[in-house]
Amino acid sequence: MTLGHKHRLRIRTLDRQKIEADIYVDMPTGFGRVMDCLNQPMKYYTFFVPDYVLYIHPQFILSVQD
Repeated sequence: MTLGHKHRLRIRTLDRQKIEADIYVDMPTGFGRVMDCLNQPMKYYTFFVPDYVLYIHPQFILSVQD
């Protein structure tokens, strides 16, 4: 199974938590930023932090920095 390329992100959630996590994506042509991929309709996004896998609903994410 291929996960894609690893990208480190800083996420701020609605409850003001700051999370530094990894996401693995293969960005299609025309998508220059990981945030462009996060704008695609999904039920949840999968993020990896040490010892955990986080599944976060897009509406729970306030901001993303790469």
